[in-house]
Amino acid sequence: MSLVASFLMIVQPLSWAMSTPVFSSFLTLLTGWIFAPRRTVTGMIVAAGVAGERHHSAFHRVFSAARRSLDQLGLIVFGILTALLSDGPVPLSLDDTEAHKRGLKVFGVGMHRDPQLSTRKMPVLTWGHNWVILSVMVRIPCCPDRVFSLPILFRLYLNHDAASAGEDVLTLLVKPPSP
Repeated sequence: MSLVASFLMIVQPLSWAMSTPVFSSFLTLLTGWIFAPRRTVTGMIVAAGVAGERHHSAFHRVFSAARRSLDQLGLIVFGILTALLSDGPVPLSLDDTEAHKRGLKVFGVGMHRDPQLSTRKMPVLTWGHNWVILSVMVRIPCCPDRVFSLPILFRLYLNHDAASAGEDVLTLLVKPPSP
C-alpha cells in the first residue's frame, strides 16, 4: 500500500527536516494513519502492511527519539500551506494552553492562571506547563462554517525562575566550570 503520487509531492518537502530513515518511517506511518481504523502507532503499522517487516519500536522512535528539527518542520508545513492557500494573506492565530504536571523537579513547570477555570473575580492558578502555539487558520471547502487551526510552531513558556535555571544549565553544558 502506498500514497498517491500527488499527495507524496505535497509531503516530500518534509524530508528536508528529517534524516532519510526517519522520513521513510514517517511515510509508512502516514500511509497507515490514512487507512487505519485506530490512530495508534501499532494500528498505523498494521494498516500500512509492514507489521512483520521491521520491529515496531523503529516506528515509535519517529515520535520519541528521531533526529529532526521541529522548527524547520513547522516552517516547511507553513510553506506548504502558504502554497496551497495562495489566494491572499494566510491567517495566523497565537494561543497558549495549559498542561497540568505534578512534581517539583519537572523542568519548566510553574504556577499559571488557568483561563478555563478562572473568572474575573476568582483567578485559578494551576501547576504545570504553559505552551504557546502559533497556528495557521484553515477553512476546508467541505466545512465552510468551521475554521481549523493547524499548529506550526510552539514554545514552552518559562517564568523568570525557570528561565534563569535553564540558562545556568545551558552555561554549564556549553562552558563547564574550570577547576
